[in-house]
Amino acid sequence: MMRVLFLLILFAIANISYAFPIKKLKVNDKIDFSEFESLDKPIEKVAGIKDKKMVLVWDSNKQISIDILTKFLKICDEKDIVCFAVEVSGKNANEIAGIKFENTKNIYFVKFKGDILVDWGLFTLPVTIFLNEENMIIDALGYQGQYVAKVGRYIDYLRGKITKEEYEQFQSNNKVVTKRSELPKINFVKRLIEDGQKDDAEKRLAEIEVDGLNQLEKLKLSEVYIMLGKYDDATKILNTIAYNMNAKFYIAYVEYLNGRYKESLDILHSIENIFPSKGKLYYLLAKNYAKLGNYEKASEYYEKACEKNIFD
Repeated sequence: MMRVLFLLILFAIANISYAFPIKKLKVNDKIDFSEFESLDKPIEKVAGIKDKKMVLVWDSNKQISIDILTKFLKICDEKDIVCFAVEVSGKNANEIAGIKFENTKNIYFVKFKGDILVDWGLFTLPVTIFLNEENMIIDALGYQGQYVAKVGRYIDYLRGKITKEEYEQFQSNNKVVTKRSELPKINFVKRLIEDGQKDDAEKRLAEIEVDGLNQLEKLKLSEVYIMLGKYDDATKILNTIAYNMNAKFYIAYVEYLNGRYKESLDILHSIENIFPSKGKLYYLLAKNYAKLGNYEKASEYYEKACEKNIFD
């Protein structure tokens, strides 16, 4: 019963809007380009150009980000739109392997002077942001399929090259066919586990259609797998959304449960500055350090965890 209670506390997640992947900025907020530092060429003049712009926040250490950057640069060139590629790791231009800075007349590689992940509240990377003529946010999207087609058509719509009706028709034609949410079934299985009805929970679990689950459904299903001790199943489904901060935390928790404390620590430290629920993260860091016999570090993180509301 205590373990179930611990799991319920540990995996309490605030509702997150996956449609708009920025927590601390919203539509109509203005981007201040003085907060950026150029990696290749000055941005002062171009930042003031009265035209639509695109901003990509990416991480040169992540393959998904690099893949999207390549597509982003192609769109910027073909659509002749001013673009800013914001690299988050803090590397200098000569430290970013495989990126060609030449022949990018309307593309500017920059880095943020502060901690953009924390200051902007970014949960996933890469993130593409669309700006109007006054550098105010029009919209933003996280990693999605059909990236080139979606972004390209959206730029055409913003520039008036296609009508709203044409853009909406494109969206409708390319919309993924959705099925009925599996969340009610997943939540029911969780209640059965909490009530000690493990056999019934296993039967209900087998009825859940795993194919086509969205991020939230996958996160919730991973909780069920963990509660049932099905750690391999949890890891398998979490790895499909490993770019998600909550998924990374869950993967670290599974590593902890499997006794791989150093691996768990590596994952937790990689998201320590950007994970929103600091109380949970600090508590799990403390548990890992305690298991490794580093009681000084464990005590440090236990104290940090106590300073935070675990539901923050």
